[in-house]
Amino acid sequence: MKSKRTVQMIALALGLASCSKIEFQPRENEEDYTLYRMMVHAERTASEQLLQLGRLCEAVSQPRKVAGCLPNQDGSRTLSFLDGGSETLLRGQEGICPPPISVKSDGRTLCWAVCHGENSYFLGKPDGSVIPAGTETVPSVRIDKNSRRWEYSIGEDWTEVMEDIVAPEGSSSVFSDSESDQSYLYLDTSRGDSLRFFLDTGLSLESDILPKERFYYGLQKSFRLRISGMSSYEISVPQGWKAYMDDEAVLRISAPKSTDSQAAEEGEVRLEIFDISGESRSLTFKVVVGDRLLSDDGLANCYMISKEGRYSIDATVRGNGAGVINGIDIRPEDGLGSSISPASATLVWQDHENLLSNVSLDPETGVLSFRASSGKGNAVVAALDEQGNVLWSWHIWCTDVPNTKTVTTLSASVEGYKIGFMDRNLGATAETGDGCVGMSYQWGRKDPFPGTSTFPWITNADLYLADGTRVSSIPTIDGPGINIVYNKPETGNIAYTIRHPGHIITLGGSNSSLGWFWEEKGYFYQLWGYNSFPVDLTDSRDMTVKTMYDPCPAGYHVPSCQSYSFISTTVRTGYMEDQTGNCTNRQEFTDYGKYFYCEQGRGDTIYFPASGYLSGSSRQPYEVGFSAYYYTSQPYHVMSFYASSYYYYRQVGAGLPAPVRCAKDDN
Repeated sequence: MKSKRTVQMIALALGLASCSKIEFQPRENEEDYTLYRMMVHAERTASEQLLQLGRLCEAVSQPRKVAGCLPNQDGSRTLSFLDGGSETLLRGQEGICPPPISVKSDGRTLCWAVCHGENSYFLGKPDGSVIPAGTETVPSVRIDKNSRRWEYSIGEDWTEVMEDIVAPEGSSSVFSDSESDQSYLYLDTSRGDSLRFFLDTGLSLESDILPKERFYYGLQKSFRLRISGMSSYEISVPQGWKAYMDDEAVLRISAPKSTDSQAAEEGEVRLEIFDISGESRSLTFKVVVGDRLLSDDGLANCYMISKEGRYSIDATVRGNGAGVINGIDIRPEDGLGSSISPASATLVWQDHENLLSNVSLDPETGVLSFRASSGKGNAVVAALDEQGNVLWSWHIWCTDVPNTKTVTTLSASVEGYKIGFMDRNLGATAETGDGCVGMSYQWGRKDPFPGTSTFPWITNADLYLADGTRVSSIPTIDGPGINIVYNKPETGNIAYTIRHPGHIITLGGSNSSLGWFWEEKGYFYQLWGYNSFPVDLTDSRDMTVKTMYDPCPAGYHVPSCQSYSFISTTVRTGYMEDQTGNCTNRQEFTDYGKYFYCEQGRGDTIYFPASGYLSGSSRQPYEVGFSAYYYTSQPYHVMSFYASSYYYYRQVGAGLPAPVRCAKDDN
């Protein structure tokens, strides 16, 4: 006898198959016998998968963690649980459609349900309650021998399901596919629904966040985390701060604005993640907010300051970090690469008393801070390791904001190219007169050396050390301030120049042609970023790429030889040997230097003082007010002129300390 049951319709159906014993015998003809075998197979498969579904529903309700879902050679998938046991799920077999037995949630737990057409209904007990899905109560299914339709039973009575036994297409498997995200495994059924399991290979939380992260007001920082096994998380932040984690496991933290007077300037961020069982992992670190860093506008070896105040820079990156140029690794051979973790900071020297003060470093954030006075001048500060060794140093240039002079190249091979030059030498505190000479550099090195403090008369500058000691800028051997050391294997290398920013390496030994660098190596020619060597001066582009050793501020770089071709039409830029040309695009030698037209023979002018250089023997200022040597990004090559009308592309040793005039990066 068949009976009808009152059942409820709900929204989510998970179509699954099960089966009971067939109650009729095979017929004599082959067609009936084939159909019989299909019906037997359908019932057996449905029964097995209904029992399996019950076990999976119990796993979901516990909940049990899934360690993986691996494909098998026959197309099935094996679902393994973290606490032991597994289930092998059939997939993709063509033929018999399963009966429309389902599991659905009633808002609290998974319950057995049946599908009829597009509708889904809970299976109910005689008392009207729904039947929880599990292995203790599994519906029985069979195929009616007369109607050849599926029937199900939860007791003695059978209820017919209006669905044909055989369909043109379909799968005898309940499960059609599986997919996973960061936290869950989803098993899709052949009817388009899914079961969700908590996926966990073990709860873990990892990050590269520093113990103390520095922000400036209003800044948002993003930190990528490595997480597994998480089902939920909680974040606590200081007052006025905001934080959340997105679907890609990126933690985003926003510092308060400077107008928020109630916000905490410093505090602790705590992230705690949980798995589905309540187990947790946590990450805690400090945050601090302040004004913008000078390095936020671009990492460099030189930072310009134009007014009094407290300033900070990022001391965890060497220069701008660009240690690979045109595929050539130019990073120092000290094993530290482009990044460092300093323990403290110091003032190396300054050329005016109290120009900088209160030099310090926060080792948790790697931020180096100092106070600048209202004076003008130059200083060098350094980050140190725990033993007091210099890891890197920076030039602090206190001056008015330089103007940009845009010039147009004239020589035939590079005609019409626009270059933006600073209106003063690197380290100069004035465009003309006293203070216009600026700093001197050994080619390829980032650290400045002071020259004369007056112009054109030579007056050696006084230097002030970290303890306030006043010394002369004249280099000495093993004395305070600027030192002279001879070029030899232990001194003529990049690592030595980093540890000793105040040492001028002078000629010595058999490798004098390289100046300060002892052994000729391919990467030496790339230190200031010229992109090819030997140099091709016929190329109309400024081939220079700013490197971690470039001495110019952010947004500027050491210019190439081509950049100086605005001076004359008579010098051929396609040749590397010394060349002499008439300064056709200049005014007469005046103010102990030369004014060159930015456009040929007309308009605005740009002034280059005859700033001389530091002599090869004494390393004191020499030929100041009479000659000029300006380094380019090409090794050994300077733009040079004398009080007469001639100018040169000249080859000089890389050890000769000489001035630099910076060019803008966007030209």
